[in-house]
Amino acid sequence: MNRKTITAVLLSGVLGMPFVVGCDREISHKETVRTTPGGAQVKDEKTTVEHPDGSVTTERQKVRVDPGNP
Repeated sequence: MNRKTITAVLLSGVLGMPFVVGCDREISHKETVRTTPGGAQVKDEKTTVEHPDGSVTTERQKVRVDPGNP
């Protein structure tokens, strides 16, 4: 094989790798922001993801942001 053929084969293998391995696919994403009586904000984020092997996971994250004292 000549050098151009080897380079072409290696590049096509590297560039085609993400299609073979696969990536996570986001099925749903929901974000809710609410304000507490004290003025703090609570952000609730829920994401459902499907993995290449067919499994599905749900990730939940809750963040509370307190207002600064003026």
